[in-house]
Amino acid sequence: MNHYVSEHGTGVPVIFIHGFAGNSRTWLPQVRMFQKKFRVLLYDLRGHGKTGGSKVESYDAELYADDLAAMMKSKGITSAHICSLSMGALVAQAFAGKYPQMVRTLTLAGGFYRLPWYFRAVIAPLNRTLTRILPPSMIVRIGSKVLMPRRREQVGRQAFIKASRDLCPREFEKIISFLTSADGGSLCRKLKVPTHLISGEADYWFISQVKKMKEWIHGAKIHLLKGCAHVVTIERFAEFNTLYLEILERFEQQHQQPKALTT
Repeated sequence: MNHYVSEHGTGVPVIFIHGFAGNSRTWLPQVRMFQKKFRVLLYDLRGHGKTGGSKVESYDAELYADDLAAMMKSKGITSAHICSLSMGALVAQAFAGKYPQMVRTLTLAGGFYRLPWYFRAVIAPLNRTLTRILPPSMIVRIGSKVLMPRRREQVGRQAFIKASRDLCPREFEKIISFLTSADGGSLCRKLKVPTHLISGEADYWFISQVKKMKEWIHGAKIHLLKGCAHVVTIERFAEFNTLYLEILERFEQQHQQPKALTT
């Protein structure tokens, strides 16, 4: 699988994994800062953005994790800092569980381990019907309004609505099936990589899951941004960037002899 990858800067690799119906462009608020000190890689997940679809009948977290491992190997990267947004957390958790030696730090922004049951109960049965009646951008418009209803969340909503215009209905159906069936709860309990959870204090749909993940993941640290909701990397990008940069620099200072990697 050939993934669309955008690279910026040099140094220790930092890989950003976008969220549901998004693409690598949702990380543009992070590129300018992090490319000054790190080798930044943005990529579009299978079925999303410029990577596009595939003939695989269904997607799951392990497939996405294997895709990431293959992409890193193709770039000569043996370990990297992994940062994910929203649904990307499901991919990042699976990757860290299967390939822990390739993870320097794991950061889950606006993360969760399973879609709430009430979302699954409504979305899963309607998936095929909806994707045949409405374009993906319209479904995302409706869904993002439910998930992010407040005025201050408008910027985050618009970013994902815009990104979803690249999706084709069949791929969108497979992505929704993945989202509604994925459950990383048991995996969280097994993770043993340095993990940071950065979420909005007002992310009411997922904040309880984030707090459970803090208990389940060995040594995990939680950072809650006051007054912020789900899409922390966009809604409060300056605050997120400062916090995440501190996390990376602290780790690298404590590990003066980084794992072997190719830049």
